[in-house]
Amino acid sequence: MNTNNLTSATFSRRVDIDLAKATGILLVALGHFGGMVSEPPEWFVYAKQAVYTFHMPLFLMLSGYLMVRTRSANEQNTFLGAVRADSRRLLIPYILFALLFDSGFQIYYGGVWWKALLSPFYLAPARHATYLWFLPVLFILRLIIRISKQWGFSLFVILFLVRTGLLLPDYAHTMDTPFLFIGYLTYYGIFFFLGCDWAHNTLWRYMRFVAPILALLFAAGLWMRFSLILCQARSVLLGLLLAIVGSLMVWGWSMLWQKESIARALWAQVGKNSDIIYLLHPLLMYPFGWSVTKWNLPFGLMLSIALVVALIIPMAIVRKFGQTTIVRFFLGRKR
Repeated sequence: MNTNNLTSATFSRRVDIDLAKATGILLVALGHFGGMVSEPPEWFVYAKQAVYTFHMPLFLMLSGYLMVRTRSANEQNTFLGAVRADSRRLLIPYILFALLFDSGFQIYYGGVWWKALLSPFYLAPARHATYLWFLPVLFILRLIIRISKQWGFSLFVILFLVRTGLLLPDYAHTMDTPFLFIGYLTYYGIFFFLGCDWAHNTLWRYMRFVAPILALLFAAGLWMRFSLILCQARSVLLGLLLAIVGSLMVWGWSMLWQKESIARALWAQVGKNSDIIYLLHPLLMYPFGWSVTKWNLPFGLMLSIALVVALIIPMAIVRKFGQTTIVRFFLGRKR
């Protein structure tokens, strides 16, 4: 998502990561379309469940990997400079779009205006802004790894076990603190730290060679999830394995796409602009979901059009207005 500002003199932009981000943001948009329709078809329900096993873990892994492998000049100077940079990249877009999607709807439906405007500062994303959780969660994860990477991964494994009820089950319900987004942190933090660890070794170089095997393993895992009745511990373990295998599968197939072509260049551009696609896609797709519910238009047709619109229009905005101050401010990019 918002990893476009991370550049350095020692790390050239990786096309395979842009391709993986493009696939990931397409799957994010596809999954969110289901929430805009009252009764999606059965095939889409299964497709959405499959997509939701790994599409956000993929982005967290890539974010952790890129954080370690890239360093901008101001991040190397001071801790506060790095926090300011992350605030610009992540918190400003979060607050602005939370005000647009959440506070705006609260005011429209009769909520107290000042409470609605302050809600992004003390409440977890809600209603139409739920999808924005990624931005503050990534901000907190990046902050934690700067403070101490050594204890960070172990802490999140313990918190995840508590959150799922496998460890200290009596305390699982007390961890959903809105401001800290504990429910998201305890799960997605694991994949972020895995991405950070992979940046220090060369194992990722071999993912393209095992991508077909990962695809078969992912298919087998999906079959187990949809066909078998598992206990809680095995279900949690299977979910973690599906998230890791699915993420590596997408990344590995992206590495296999090495032959330069127009399609590859266009898909890489989608990945480069995944931040603005992420921020705008619900607004762009909602009319098509509403038309399925209200006018009973063909679901497949509306889904296809919605996905194309969600990808093309944000990229057109960046191409036309990407260097303007207002667009760069909304996206958290450097002026």
